[in-house]
Amino acid sequence: MPGSRAWQKRSAGFTMRSALLAANLVVSVISGAFCVVAMTSPQRLLRAHGSAGPTARFYLWFYAVRQLPLTVAIVVAAVGDSAGLPLLLAVAGAAQAGDSALGAWDRNPGMTLGGAVAAVLHLGSACWWLLRA
Repeated sequence: MPGSRAWQKRSAGFTMRSALLAANLVVSVISGAFCVVAMTSPQRLLRAHGSAGPTARFYLWFYAVRQLPLTVAIVVAAVGDSAGLPLLLAVAGAAQAGDSALGAWDRNPGMTLGGAVAAVLHLGSACWWLLRA
């Protein structure tokens, strides 16, 4: 019944679920895109450290090995069966928190803020999903 509290709760839950899915998809795709940029044109992301030598390239690919599978897994879980999504979001949130800490250590405001926003979104969404299960 549309006027009942139960219906309103279901309706609000669906709206929140949809909003969280969309936000996590956007953040995951943006993270994946930054990863592709780093792999194909590392000097665009490493301008503060000069040219991208062999060590920098190694760590960029090291990052890609982590980020690209996380991006694909989150997109697949969000679009399809989302049963494993809270765990994936928790892992992605932890990775983004690490990226944010590294950005702070490197005095890179974009990396610090971007990682922090993504970490809060992923971890908060994982908690929301787990509390609703």
